[in-house]
Amino acid sequence: MSYKSNWIFKMKALRIFKMNMALASLAIMMSGCLNSDDPDFYININQAFVSQYGTGDEAVFAPYISIYSLTHSVQSATLGYESNTYQFNRIANLSNSLQISADMYGGFPTSPTVPNGVYTINAVSSPDGLVANNSFTINLDGNLKLGPITLKSFTYKAAEGIKAEWEPVENAKNYGLVITPLAEVNGSYTSLGKGLYLWDSNDHGTENAGVFNPSNVFPEGQRLRVSFAAYGGNNVQMPNVLVLEGETIEIVWGKDYEN
Repeated sequence: MSYKSNWIFKMKALRIFKMNMALASLAIMMSGCLNSDDPDFYININQAFVSQYGTGDEAVFAPYISIYSLTHSVQSATLGYESNTYQFNRIANLSNSLQISADMYGGFPTSPTVPNGVYTINAVSSPDGLVANNSFTINLDGNLKLGPITLKSFTYKAAEGIKAEWEPVENAKNYGLVITPLAEVNGSYTSLGKGLYLWDSNDHGTENAGVFNPSNVFPEGQRLRVSFAAYGGNNVQMPNVLVLEGETIEIVWGKDYEN
């Protein structure tokens, strides 16, 4: 990939990433306990929620967290939880964006109990080595597990958007989508980070059917990995939201999906 095409990819990917941050219906910008050795370097939190893997006695949990800096490249970042430290992974080849989850190399381990508590993020900028940190607290009811998910339909058509019908999910407060924009890097597609989205209607799919077809959220031709999702938690607001993903489809925005 040439320097010019690589730069174009980074700019396009960053626009998608920032748009995801700004328009995801459940997204928040958590300032936490923000400090920095240099007031020009801050580390911001884009997404933070708890993922549930499996249901019933098989359910395990781990956080998903994505972070970014608007002003600096990030050399590295770590996540502190209880007495342990975990390493963030870079999002694609974006120099300022990182993420961590249970299904990434060296990621946060899953646990049969909801990982409530204080999370501390420490980041180092590149190349100057400035330090910034941020923190937040997760407090979820560990007895309110989600699932299972039973879908009646899950489709995408360019003219109609993403549509789904489903059976009620135990302990779900809302329903929506987990959307992962994908970018082609060196001949293969890679994730640009996850975002949570609610259905378009005012009840956000609580009647067990939903449509998602917003304008100007994703550019035509953008490849997306889309998962149906049930949301639980005390108030369904990040970071205190529990997310169980169901069926996943991979679509190109603006092009009908055929299963």
